[in-house]
Amino acid sequence: MASSVAFFACILFSCAISVSFAIEQGFAGNYFSPFETEVRLENAYYKVEQAQRIILKTGANTSVAAVLAISNNIQKAQLIFSGDSFNYYLLLIENSFDSTYQQVLASPLALLAQPDIYLKRTNEPFATTRELKAAPSGVEKNTEKNAEKSTDAKPVNSNHSVMNNARQKVQPVNIAIIDDGILLKHPALAHITPLFSYDVQSQSLDAQHKTKLDGHGTRIAGVLFAKDASNRVSGMAADANLIAIRSPSGWTSETLLSLQLAQLAGADLINCSWDMVVLVEPIADAIRHLSMNGREGKGTVVVFSAGNDGQHIHKSMVNIAASGALLVGALGTSGAPLVSSNYGEGVNVWANGQKVITLSKRGGYSVVAGTSLAAATTTGMAAQIMAADSSLDTSQIIVALTKKAEIDKTTNNGKINKND
Repeated sequence: MASSVAFFACILFSCAISVSFAIEQGFAGNYFSPFETEVRLENAYYKVEQAQRIILKTGANTSVAAVLAISNNIQKAQLIFSGDSFNYYLLLIENSFDSTYQQVLASPLALLAQPDIYLKRTNEPFATTRELKAAPSGVEKNTEKNAEKSTDAKPVNSNHSVMNNARQKVQPVNIAIIDDGILLKHPALAHITPLFSYDVQSQSLDAQHKTKLDGHGTRIAGVLFAKDASNRVSGMAADANLIAIRSPSGWTSETLLSLQLAQLAGADLINCSWDMVVLVEPIADAIRHLSMNGREGKGTVVVFSAGNDGQHIHKSMVNIAASGALLVGALGTSGAPLVSSNYGEGVNVWANGQKVITLSKRGGYSVVAGTSLAAATTTGMAAQIMAADSSLDTSQIIVALTKKAEIDKTTNNGKINKND
């Protein structure tokens, strides 16, 4: 499996050196000339960047040759996500971007077309861990606007004691981490041999951290996979199989490719401990497909962070609005949401966000908190549920997650019930 995925990944971007170089060198290069634009969403405008690349959705049987025939200005067409009834291609445009874009839109092959859009990801590992004074039900955020936090989402069983003591044998489960680089040589990860390791930016078979900005992925890997001789860190799914995908940017094309590689590598769960503010349809399509068709029809569970801006979010604002994905908010140890956690009808699960010890990219220890931790915790709990009963589909796993720890205000003073 890993060799076939590696082959796919390596042949996907034959001009990848030029593109990757352009991204890292500040928008220079022949194939990359992004410009800012605005999108309107719910009476607000958001600035995004877009490149002279087009994301094209076609039917599943549309060939690369047919896509290239749309316009002579399409220098290359590359498959970046394959669904059950559709494909997504990345088109590199040589010149005359605007007219070529119109040609693509007018093509009978085009089910959807949009520029390759850069949506900044947020994945702060040190979110504010001050709690609201009340429990999640009926609380209000302590701001001038007093924006009401949503009460529909359920908490999962995820506090410090569970984080440190609930590690189970989850060897059959394949967990993909899509994040920045992971220090796979960390002593507490020495037991891990990734099923697949890939860097989407450099197109190399190595998800190790590459820049000074990397480090978040190692923290998340620690929450899930660490086996530490001193027992300072105990991963929630330490015996699971790791699929490590380094994808630190927010380009739509790179996110789609990351999801495709996770799919080809056989991911049962995909952890994305980051959030993006705007929903783009290609990513929503990919998540819907994974949640419905992954794991031989039982569905791949895709987990995202709600974000640490302390803001109200709704379903159309976030890239996990697709059915089947989990958007996770952060709770404190008392069961109250953290002030920093985003909230609203887009959040469908809450989990622990109070800081815990995890792994550092320097080979030692660090801490992680907020919705990044909450998402990883939810992934760990889902892995344990899946390992106990591999027949469960995505919707059943989500129900099991929320049932694992209902808030019992009568017997547990509003805290997460640890006894289920």
